[in-house]
Order: sequence, then C-alpha cells, then structure tokens
Amino acid sequence: MPNVEDTRIALGSGFAETRHRQRKRELQYLHIASWTEREEASTVPHPPPSPSADLDTQPPGQNWDYLDGDGMVLIESDHVFVMSSGLHAKSIERYLLELLRMGSDRGATVPDDFVVTFFLSQTQTPSQEYTMKEGSRALI
Repeated sequence: MPNVEDTRIALGSGFAETRHRQRKRELQYLHIASWTEREEASTVPHPPPSPSADLDTQPPGQNWDYLDGDGMVLIESDHVFVMSSGLHAKSIERYLLELLRMGSDRGATVPDDFVVTFFLSQTQTPSQEYTMKEGSRALI
C-alpha cells in the first residue's frame, strides 16, 4: 500500500490525499482530505472588541494547513457511497480517477480503457450513492 504522501494529488487550487484507508474483503474505505497550502482562514474574534467587530484571518501553523473539505468513500464492486463535507462529489471523482492513473503508472493491473471510461453516476437523488462505470480493484 502507498504512503499517505504517495496519494497526494493536485486538485483545483490545492491538494487532496487519502488520509486513511481500509480494506475488508470486497469493501474499500477511503478518507480523502483536501486543503490549500498556506491559505489563511477567517476567524471570529471573541469577545468582539466593540459592538461592530470585523472578522479576521489567521495563517495556518508551521506544520499544518486548514482543511478545505473531506470525503469518506466506501466502495463495493461497482457501487460507491460518498459522504462529504466541503469536498464536492466531482472533486472526489477527479481524485479517484487520478489515483487509478497513478496505480496504472506503477504497474497495477488496470485495463487500458479502465481509466478512460471511469466516472461516477449518481443513482439516487437525495443520497450520495454512485455506480462506477468499471470495477475498483486498483484503487488502493
């Protein structure tokens, strides 16, 4: 299995990586985190210095960045269940596609047309359940 750093992928103006993964039988679980390096975050000062107080921004610490969003992905066969907070399903799709490309570049057994045809299609409107066009064996 790759290290966390090996799963880091440029995503939009920031990065995403798999912070946790687990595999049990045919189930694969991924916890994906996204962030923008050295991006400041808005803060709310307490107590407010006056009745009308502006918000402030603070830079991240020396060894960490602020989380932009994260998503938890559970994969079984060609079914994908996504729960996300601040990380859009399309970003998760792009991230998974890049993971597959990385796996295929490292010699994983991924058919040539697998990456080209990979996409998530939503199967139920209120939930975040998706079906993959192809299987998911090479994700982790």
